[in-house]
Amino acid sequence: KSMKIKVIGSAILTCLVIILLIIAMIKKYMPNDCMMALNEYYVVDETEAIVILETTTQEERAVLADGGVYLPYKTVKTLLNSDFYLDEAEHVLLLALPTELIQVSEGETHYSINQEERQLSAPALRNMGGTYFVSTEFVELFSNVEFEYYSNPNRLIVHYQWVDFLYYNTVEEAPLRVEPSIKSEILVQLQEGAKLYYIGGTGTAGRSFIKVMTQDGIYGYVQRKFLNESYYEVRESSYQAPVYTYHTMEEKVRLG
Repeated sequence: KSMKIKVIGSAILTCLVIILLIIAMIKKYMPNDCMMALNEYYVVDETEAIVILETTTQEERAVLADGGVYLPYKTVKTLLNSDFYLDEAEHVLLLALPTELIQVSEGETHYSINQEERQLSAPALRNMGGTYFVSTEFVELFSNVEFEYYSNPNRLIVHYQWVDFLYYNTVEEAPLRVEPSIKSEILVQLQEGAKLYYIGGTGTAGRSFIKVMTQDGIYGYVQRKFLNESYYEVRESSYQAPVYTYHTMEEKVRLG
């Protein structure tokens, strides 16, 4: 009888061990379905916005004020439109076009084209803490650039390179994760057919991950098995650039 009890006890213990091992294995390979709030992932002050140049996040932030979104003048001048000229002594931003002179004064919600006034929804030029900022509304009017602004969290996507970009599309619903692991928290549940910018990763195995960015500027990782074959696509601009005319002379011009 004692031997029988030992055998039964041993069998029960073995079953418990097997059950615990099965549970451990399930936990190891079961994907995490916990969500991370985007405001925790992108930490940004309510008066600022993260700036994403195409697919690259910048350390410099945009500023939100009076219903407008503003970029530092130096960023605008260097990257987006080198034709802008800031007269700091007169607190005026100027832009000379082939037949027009664009002018806007600091703090004003209107600008002039050859002295004819046009209205804006927010001041085009602001001086904040000794740094000049230009509104995206004003920049977009006269530059080959497009802005997309999203809130919660605040982020500004700047499109200014009209070239081929590499994309993926999801072939079914898929989680966009913080890290390249099925145990990582989920940022967004992507819908089937979601168009994603390729950022990095080259794996092809079922559990490998590709780093991507969504169309609204959320970075994360998606398992390769949820994506179709990558493809290139050109982003086209609708901007009509000004045409500067010039004259040539057959004879040499002598000065003086």
